[in-house]
Amino acid sequence: LAKRVLNNSFNASVSWHVKSFFDWFRYVDPFVHGHHWAEEAIVFPAIVNATSTELPPQMAADHDTLLKALHNVASYESKLTEAVGNDARLKQLSAELKTKYNDLHDMMARHLDEE
Repeated sequence: LAKRVLNNSFNASVSWHVKSFFDWFRYVDPFVHGHHWAEEAIVFPAIVNATSTELPPQMAADHDTLLKALHNVASYESKLTEAVGNDARLKQLSAELKTKYNDLHDMMARHLDEE
């Protein structure tokens, strides 16, 4: 849903669009961090201990890539706020944000499918 709203309705020139998106994003972010922490600290070791099978290294490596992508998307809140009044810059940043978020969304979907 967030991907569809961001791609179809989001307007960086409308302050409540920016606020609403990043309010939601700040809400979701800790859950993603907590999910990855639980996997690395609890779930992955339990699977290895129970099955004597090594997990693909990519599973944990994906977490670093996803967390960097999360932080990258989050960084656009201040960029958009600083660009208020500069329509050309807002348009550029909005396009970048949509690309970064779509990339994050697609990475997360692939990662969750693998898990």
